[in-house]
Amino acid sequence: MARVRLEPDIVADAGTRRTWQVAVAGRIVGTLEGVRSGDEVRLNLALSEDGSGADGTQSAQGALGQMLGQAFWGPDVEYVIDSADPAVQQAAVATGFLREAGSRDDRGLWRRSAPRTKPARDSITRFLDGAGRIDRYPVSAADRRELLAWVAHRAFVPADVLTEAEVNDRLRPYAPDGDVAVLRRYLVDHELLERTRSGSEYAPVASVRS
Repeated sequence: MARVRLEPDIVADAGTRRTWQVAVAGRIVGTLEGVRSGDEVRLNLALSEDGSGADGTQSAQGALGQMLGQAFWGPDVEYVIDSADPAVQQAAVATGFLREAGSRDDRGLWRRSAPRTKPARDSITRFLDGAGRIDRYPVSAADRRELLAWVAHRAFVPADVLTEAEVNDRLRPYAPDGDVAVLRRYLVDHELLERTRSGSEYAPVASVRS
């Protein structure tokens, strides 16, 4: 897969609205638009017919990753994607977006906070990479517990009862090197996630015991 580039197309207002062309090997395959309103930036990533084929997810992931890494709107915004395009949805998951509860099956609403590139030394986010994924598991038991609780709080809601595949999907944006099995096991070991009585599903511990 050739390197994806964001090329400035129209900058209507650098503070609130930006538009880029998404280029792969010098060929334009889509556009990415961001519109800021308050602390929220709505993203519209549209791939052309040429860009939505087998490599569409990689093109979309590269575009979103570059936009997040360059932090055009700073570290204190939340990004939102509303898309029915499977390639864009898969790219959203790969770059740390979480599907909002209640989203329609055919159209997902995805959210994530802007990455913080320089976390405070006492912040649990120092164990995350620039995309919000776990970079390393802490050696300290207290730090590890805090990191896992941070993941559980963002990946699950109290009413969740999920299959193993659904749990894996929720954890994938946080798992280092995509190893969801290890992260899932750590959450179970630290009593943040447990199997339901049937043994075939999982739920956050707080919701099971409430």
